Amino acid sequence: MCKFKYSLTLALILLAHPTMGHGADTDRELHIKQFKPGVSVGVGVQSGSLSYRSDTVQSDIGITAIPQVLVAADFWPTKALGFFGDLNVGTGAKIDGVFGQQVSINTVGYRFGAKYRWFLGDNSEGIALGVGLGLNAFSQFAQEQRPSILLERHIIGPSASGFITFPWANGDNWLRISLRGDLPFFVRESPNDTGDPSGFYGYGAKGEFAMALSEFWAAVLQIDHSARTLNFDGPATRAAGTGDGQTQDRFLLVGLYARFMDL
Repeated sequence: MCKFKYSLTLALILLAHPTMGHGADTDRELHIKQFKPGVSVGVGVQSGSLSYRSDTVQSDIGITAIPQVLVAADFWPTKALGFFGDLNVGTGAKIDGVFGQQVSINTVGYRFGAKYRWFLGDNSEGIALGVGLGLNAFSQFAQEQRPSILLERHIIGPSASGFITFPWANGDNWLRISLRGDLPFFVRESPNDTGDPSGFYGYGAKGEFAMALSEFWAAVLQIDHSARTLNFDGPATRAAGTGDGQTQDRFLLVGLYARFMDL
């Protein structure tokens, strides 16, 4: 009878404190699970649409798939303050039907900046809320056409974001959802242009699902949507001469990363 009571008591203690059954996290493991630092390398594919409207021309061009090489990093010197960087480099694709032409196109994008976050709970499964501020840059490279519908473009501007991170499975896996707003201040087009930039804005959303593969490695699935609208005044040399144009770009990037977290 005493033996039965002892076994029942031990079982109740293990249920109330699961870490006693699986072994408590070491300080290093808890640091990784809470801070979630990491360097990630992966591959992905980017699709999207490019829309152009002016007083004389309307154009809608779809991009089926541009393969991408992806690199990302998160460093957290403190539990609350961190720095991030993201880079995607396309390997190029061809678009058919651009005013009867086949045109080569490629894209490159990068973001970097700082983040600040708050934890709702001081453990490895504490939800984190955060904000970020940084720089967002995008470059589009297109083969020259006549008339020129797709242009080489370089767009840079500040970006503000908010995010929430949901960890589970003792912090080994997590889901992070981010929303951002962009305000491009630099727009350069060549060899032709859409006119004098007069107003522009962008926005986006990103979801990241991470699953631990070992103590220091994880696989990360990322889905990133971005949109950008640029308004132009005055005459343009684009499309054999137009005026008062507007461009709207929409991109969806899906990637799979290998993430190393022992930093």
